[in-house]
Amino acid sequence: VLSPTRSYDITPTCLSSCNRCKSSTCAFNYGYEYTEFTGIINTSSFTSNGCCDLTVSYTQCCRNRAITTGASQSIFHVESIFNACLKGENSAPRFEQTPLSISCKNRDFVFNMGARDQDKDSLNNVLTDSLAYRLTTPLIKSGSSTIWSGNYTFERPLTYDGFPKSGLTFPKGFHFDTTNGRLQFRPIKDEVALMAFKVEEFRSGVKIGEVTREFQLVIMNCPANTPPV
Repeated sequence: VLSPTRSYDITPTCLSSCNRCKSSTCAFNYGYEYTEFTGIINTSSFTSNGCCDLTVSYTQCCRNRAITTGASQSIFHVESIFNACLKGENSAPRFEQTPLSISCKNRDFVFNMGARDQDKDSLNNVLTDSLAYRLTTPLIKSGSSTIWSGNYTFERPLTYDGFPKSGLTFPKGFHFDTTNGRLQFRPIKDEVALMAFKVEEFRSGVKIGEVTREFQLVIMNCPANTPPV
């Protein structure tokens, strides 16, 4: 059973500005709330039978109907894999950033989820596992991906400068660094895009787990001011 533990407004606006979380009549069209759920799973019945690699999944209806790239109102499904037989700790990577952003059309977008992972072994020594990143497809159930409209795919999930070509020099192209998870591109169309990242966890060269996070990005036409650098 999952229970909510905390909830707060994560709309990327100034504290003095209104958003739809604060007021349904706000002129700004968006408002987003972060809610964290926790639960406990007893894995002893699996590990006692030699089943070590476990998959935890969560499914819910439905994704945001405002998504413009193909997955509007589809079933939401996300999975995480971990090895429950390792000695000592084995936590999944944690993300420093919330899975949401609002960005401006025709302005460079650079973002990193900030995944980190640090465990301890049976002797309380700190273990720093290696992390590898890759783009992955959002799911509606295990093994089944969302649909995409037009030329969109999980590797080119929105309209960027140079779309749909790849291998272009920034600011053109869609660039994702598999070693540190940094994402950068220049959006050129008003839209609500969906993308997903998979972070794989390695210890001494052996994969011991992975976690997937979906990321929703709103591209909008912003006022003609110059943001700080």
